[in-house]
Amino acid sequence: MRSGKTNNEEQFEEIDLKYLKESVFSFLDNLGYTIYKLMKSILKKWYYFLIAIIIGVVFGYFVEQRQEVIAEETTVYTIIIAPKYESVDYLNRLVDTNFENTFNSQQLYNSSLKSIEDIYGFIGEDPVKAAIFGNLNAKFAKSEEGLHYPATAKNYHFQELSLEGDSNFNVDLFIEELHKYMSSIDYFKERKRIGIENLLLKKEEFQKDLSNANRYLEKIGTGSTNALEVVDLQSALEAKKNLLDQIEKNAVEILEANEVFFVATYFKSNDVSSAGNNKKSKSLLVSILKYVVLFSVLTVIILGLSTIIKKYKIREKQ
Repeated sequence: MRSGKTNNEEQFEEIDLKYLKESVFSFLDNLGYTIYKLMKSILKKWYYFLIAIIIGVVFGYFVEQRQEVIAEETTVYTIIIAPKYESVDYLNRLVDTNFENTFNSQQLYNSSLKSIEDIYGFIGEDPVKAAIFGNLNAKFAKSEEGLHYPATAKNYHFQELSLEGDSNFNVDLFIEELHKYMSSIDYFKERKRIGIENLLLKKEEFQKDLSNANRYLEKIGTGSTNALEVVDLQSALEAKKNLLDQIEKNAVEILEANEVFFVATYFKSNDVSSAGNNKKSKSLLVSILKYVVLFSVLTVIILGLSTIIKKYKIREKQ
């Protein structure tokens, strides 16, 4: 039985490899020469690139200026609110629909509601809240996830309501209309009545407790030399301090209880700072460079196609 290759087969393989090698080198040589001729032809027409650069600069500047005009026609307000009577969930639903088909009589492009994190104030209100947050936070890999968890975030005292409207947007009118709308809802109307009555009753009780505390301190505070009396005096002073804290908290609650949501402040949050100006300058430069590159590439493609078409037309005539 014969094994191995014949001389003819080996010769054919050598010819095939040689032909393949020559074909590859020929292809690469032709490709390189074509690219060289193409680049040479393009560089001869440098004025086309100059025109492309000028068009790119003008077009990029125009686009950026147009975007700035649109931005100037848009007004963004941030309102810091303290939702009362568990109204934060209802406010979230209004934000989800961008206040459409409700009270709003103005053009509103966008709206959002997010919490202002105050975890110490949250867990300090009630030991139960602290325990719940601890159990909840243990389920997350990062503590930040627990801070932003919806069930936690909606219970923070202050929320940030952002509104984006046209240049004529009147934030005072929006707040007034939102107050009227929320107060007209029967549930919140009744909750507000009950809440205010309860707070006023607490205020009366606190004042009575404060008067009793002052009388007690006057009684035991003068000439106390007995060790037991001194301890009683210190305890009474501590109790009065805690009572004053409760009175202060009650006063703040009464202040905020007159509305379904209390507006702490608001401000126009359009970017007009020096950092904003730097950002605009950077954006303008990026826009110009983007369109200069775009028009330059288009010029290369057009000139390249034009050169190739001319070459084949000459070949066709031959």
